[in-house]
Amino acid sequence: MPTNKQKIAYALFTVLSFGLVGVGIVLPSWIAFQVGGSKLVGLILLASSLAGVLLAPVAGHLVDKHDRKAMSAIGQATRAIAMLLVGFAEGSSALWGEILLIVSSIAGAFGFAVLSGSLGGLLQRIIPAVERAGFALRMSVAKQ
Repeated sequence: MPTNKQKIAYALFTVLSFGLVGVGIVLPSWIAFQVGGSKLVGLILLASSLAGVLLAPVAGHLVDKHDRKAMSAIGQATRAIAMLLVGFAEGSSALWGEILLIVSSIAGAFGFAVLSGSLGGLLQRIIPAVERAGFALRMSVAKQ
């Protein structure tokens, strides 16, 4: 039976996850209309994609070396800090705002890589060995 502390942590983690996903859906439109147009959106998406590809092996190495529960919290915290940078971008000059948005996308991609790897490892530990292949396939589809 989970303790009250675990229930609160789960609730906060869930709310934060939904919030970050929602922001990720709305953010490109906000950037395009309010900050810098579609070129900046493309640059931010490129930076995020490249960071995800280049930093995923680093994140995987970190997740393998450290406690997965702690790493999932670190990944989620990194994503939250990345979203805070978006708030600072709004009040900054045009150049600093663009830099903050790009840094935010890179940090968010790294946080997602850490979070995804640690949660994948935690879930693999819970799932019985006979069901792991099917579960991994469903998770791959869900991540798309």
